[in-house]
Amino acid sequence: INAGGSLATYGSTSYNGSGGNKMAFLPLVLQYLRRPRIDPGELTGRNIRVGGFNLIFLTERTEALSLAFDEMVECLNGGTNSGLESVSPPVVGKTYNFATEMVEALRALRSGTTVGKVVLSNTDNPTLK
Repeated sequence: INAGGSLATYGSTSYNGSGGNKMAFLPLVLQYLRRPRIDPGELTGRNIRVGGFNLIFLTERTEALSLAFDEMVECLNGGTNSGLESVSPPVVGKTYNFATEMVEALRALRSGTTVGKVVLSNTDNPTLK
C-alpha cells in the first residue's frame, strides 16, 4: 500500500474450504500462515488505513443489521431522529446488472480505474420490487 493509501477487506471465503474433503484444511492452514502481516506502527508512520469486515457476522445478527440499515437510510434521507448527522448519498460510478454483468463489474474493480461506487443491481429479485 502506498503512503496515504487504504485497504479494505471483506469476508474470509478463501480460508473456508469446501467442507467435503477432510484433508483440504492443510492447504488452508498454509495459506493462512502465509497471509500478509500488518505492523500498526508502520500504518501510522506512513498514514495508511486498513479496515475489514465480515458480512456473515452481520447477517447472523439480523436485529442489529436491521437497526444499522434503518439508521443508514435515515442519514441518507436527511433525517436526524436518532441524533445521527445527515450525509450525502455516495457517488455511483457505474451500475451493473447482477445476473448478466457481474464479470464486467469485477473486471472494473480489479482495473483500479473506477471512480465512485460500483453497484450491482438485481432488478429481477421479486423481494426488491
